Amino acid sequence: MSMKAVLLVFLALGSYNVVESQLMTGSADVPYIRPTSRRSALERLKEEIDNLKESIKELTTAVYKHNAEHKADHSGLKTMISVYCQPEEREPTESNPASSCKSITERNPDLPSAYYWIRNSDGTGTRVYCNMNEEAGCGDGTRGWARIAHLDMSDPTHQCPAAWKEITSPKRTCGRKNQTLRDRGGCSSVSFSTHGIPYSRIRGKIRGYQVATPDAFGLYIPVPQSSYNIEYPYMDGVVLTRGSPKKHIWSFIASWGETLTNNQGCPCNPQTDTSGFTIPSWVGNDYFCEAAYDGSTCCPFGSFFTDDPLWDGQSCQSDSTCCQFNGPPWFCKELSETTTDDIEVAICADQSLGDEDTPLDLIEIYVQ
Repeated sequence: MSMKAVLLVFLALGSYNVVESQLMTGSADVPYIRPTSRRSALERLKEEIDNLKESIKELTTAVYKHNAEHKADHSGLKTMISVYCQPEEREPTESNPASSCKSITERNPDLPSAYYWIRNSDGTGTRVYCNMNEEAGCGDGTRGWARIAHLDMSDPTHQCPAAWKEITSPKRTCGRKNQTLRDRGGCSSVSFSTHGIPYSRIRGKIRGYQVATPDAFGLYIPVPQSSYNIEYPYMDGVVLTRGSPKKHIWSFIASWGETLTNNQGCPCNPQTDTSGFTIPSWVGNDYFCEAAYDGSTCCPFGSFFTDDPLWDGQSCQSDSTCCQFNGPPWFCKELSETTTDDIEVAICADQSLGDEDTPLDLIEIYVQ
């Protein structure tokens, strides 16, 4: 339906409302109609109005869907729509933001994934991308997730955050920049704002790549595990935390061989000798662990494995259980509290960049 046709429908609806009001008050400047005929005419008019209002509701959804998909701005039309729709059926605005992405799709499940105004903890509105697809949920069919981090280095318009170094070859990725641990390793961190949106669930995925010999929880520099904490590069890979002091969300761990039997392998692999390390208490079972290399000796300094991305749940060695552990690529974390904490993504390792690194090319993080 064209915008002109839409406007004509609204004008017609306005005329109906005026006539209805005049008939009900007796002020209509129309020829005399017998009372019984007037009541019959009014009933027919009300029926037409009800039918037309129902069509307007359907049209409202179609218009918002069109606007979201084509980034159109028909502010005048939206104003007229808001006159005839109940408040809970209107598209959220900056002055009247929705309480959450979930509340939007619960009120109108036909609305698409798009940017909407969401209420912050201080009551103001923030423009946020809402994923309305069921597959974005935690496996329970829950829709309406607010995206707070999105990086896709296959898109030439996306750039690495300043705290990370862009790697252009052999794969366009983002890697560690600083090396703070005895001039060998450390973490390079980027904080992603949640815009003050309250949440108690986190959903996300990260895709990275193995460089040389990351060794999971095996520490190159001997440090008593009792002396390091969540601020220390306690593993090789990527760690997600929130707030200050930091609270662990999820660890994406890299090894140089999933089937290693020494203490440098993935703890989700039953062959790994876990007597040489202890999974930190703040990590628990909230991790993925994979390797791109399949062999017993590895790897030339600076070698970059592009054929088998990490933490995608694919191409694990036949005798490894790591592709099934926690069901990668998506993680889901239920919090014991509601928070507005920003989320930090840190690429960590305890050796130099050529010895071990896990540059990444994809981040998707949602909250609800």
